[in-house]
Amino acid sequence: RQRQMCIRDRLRYDRQAENTKSIALWLSQQDFIERVFYPGFNQEQNPDSDFGTVVMFNLKDKSRKIEGIVDKLELFQLSASLGSTESLVAPALFFYGGDLSEAQRKKAGLDETSIRLSLGIEDCSDLIEDLKKALQ
Repeated sequence: RQRQMCIRDRLRYDRQAENTKSIALWLSQQDFIERVFYPGFNQEQNPDSDFGTVVMFNLKDKSRKIEGIVDKLELFQLSASLGSTESLVAPALFFYGGDLSEAQRKKAGLDETSIRLSLGIEDCSDLIEDLKKALQ
């Protein structure tokens, strides 16, 4: 039983990490995205490495209300959690930046358009379509 749980968890994690890498790459290619925070973009990439299941991004248009974006998402659940089998979305300042000074937020790259995604095991093309609808 323990071995089965380890195998299942590894398969789940591998799928999540693969989804995260694909979503981070897709986000980095969108004109409406200012910056993508994904550790795999800052490392010498070893083809056998992954860089976790979380990606954060900032929108170029600082006047966009991220509440509206979050409301349009159908496959992402609003949550401050870091991991689950389903994909999660968190407006970064709502959950994480409240106790930081403006200088600390700026240093961390957090602004009013920062959105953090924790990717699940759904089909990546479905997740991208959901993001397209919400972000454009």
